[in-house]
Amino acid sequence: TFSDYESKTKDFTLPKFIKRFLEPVFSEALGKTLKPDAARIKPVLDDRMFAVCHYKNDRFSEELKNGGFKTSENWYKFVFVDNVNGSGLSCQNQDMLGGLIGETTYTRWSDLGTLYGVSRYSFVCVSNNENFGRNVISAHFKTMYRELALIWLMNRATILAFSEEAAHISRHIEKYSDSANKINGLYGQYIRFINRFYFREVSPQEQGIELHDLAIKNMRINEQLKALDEEIEELNAYTSAAKMERLTTLGACLLPPSLVVGFFGVNTFAWEHYIDATWGWIVTSVVIIFGFALACITTKWALGRCPRSKRSSNKYKEKA
Repeated sequence: TFSDYESKTKDFTLPKFIKRFLEPVFSEALGKTLKPDAARIKPVLDDRMFAVCHYKNDRFSEELKNGGFKTSENWYKFVFVDNVNGSGLSCQNQDMLGGLIGETTYTRWSDLGTLYGVSRYSFVCVSNNENFGRNVISAHFKTMYRELALIWLMNRATILAFSEEAAHISRHIEKYSDSANKINGLYGQYIRFINRFYFREVSPQEQGIELHDLAIKNMRINEQLKALDEEIEELNAYTSAAKMERLTTLGACLLPPSLVVGFFGVNTFAWEHYIDATWGWIVTSVVIIFGFALACITTKWALGRCPRSKRSSNKYKEKA
């Protein structure tokens, strides 16, 4: 009930019935001292509750039969959880209303009075109150359809969280000395998500496949996933370019001592024609040691202050 929620504050607040289970481990209070093993809860999606509902009503089911749902304001309200304080629909254009209903309605059983609706924040069904609707469809909504909704929400929330983390790294990409490690860590988590939790097909049943495809489309999960993939690929390209610049600088720094070693160590030089042989080897050793020390100092300086591509970094700042 609404009494289970605490008073409204500017910070995200958990309802009491959830806090009874999670507060020993999690905490959302920003001003409270957290235990060492505590974790903060941060909302990823907006504050609208996702509705999963099966409504058994013979009169409403009969009203929606034979295409009646296409212009039904009640069906629109049900699918989009839309009642703006009882003042009417939030969509006041009949063409747009019909288009939104068509995009979100699954019509395989519509002539029997059974319709499913999937929007960004609801998964609903209307059927009659006969045996199939009362026992079979209701059982599905309590089990597998509820699990389907959890998969959709998990996918959407995870993709948005990844996108937020990628944007955060992009905004501070020149400040972090370990940007490459952060990007590699993000990429590793993204690969694990794609391979273990992102399901392109969740059921061998034809209706399950079609409902899943409808939800993926209406929640724009594939579009967001494609955009996230491009963001991560560009971050990886940036780190690869930075590594190549560092390797190029390192090679340039090691070139002078390599030439010294190649000239004095590999090529034959007749010291006895110019100076005593003992002094010749001493001079050679000093030159090699000096060149090696200079190379080490220069390499350390280059790795710490290697210039990065300003064009690339500016592009990430603009995107962020």
